[in-house]
Amino acid sequence: MVIERNTRRFETMISFIIILAVMIAFYLWIEKLAAGAEQSKVIYTLSNIRSSIQVFELSMIVSGRQDQLQQHAGKNPITLMSDPIVEYGGEFKANEELADGAWYYNVDTGNLVYKLMNKEGFGKGESLLRYRLHYVVEPGKAPSKGRLKLLQVFDSEK
Repeated sequence: MVIERNTRRFETMISFIIILAVMIAFYLWIEKLAAGAEQSKVIYTLSNIRSSIQVFELSMIVSGRQDQLQQHAGKNPITLMSDPIVEYGGEFKANEELADGAWYYNVDTGNLVYKLMNKEGFGKGESLLRYRLHYVVEPGKAPSKGRLKLLQVFDSEK
């Protein structure tokens, strides 16, 4: 009788441990999926922004205003899009609180900022991704033949 009761308690405890281990593994798997989904979403959004920059550049070239491209360096790249991204939260100052999973333009630094929901998917434990619109002139080309490029800004370049 006592042995049977102890066996049942042991079986119950083992079952509980197994269920708990499966739940933890499932939770970690879901977190990994969420981080991967966010990473894909960021890459997709950056591709859309860069495509809009290229369309804007082409329209400036076709209209004979390529020499004015340099004026757009450091400006908000979202304003160059015909359809702004859904997750765009607008312009803000450096000390304002940001919502996770949204894009913002920092008027103080000239950076387009994305606040991460899942830091694990991007490494380095940063909570913000920063990008800035640069005017880049390739070596050997005239300064008026430069292009606008959206480049990532790292902590040392803020």
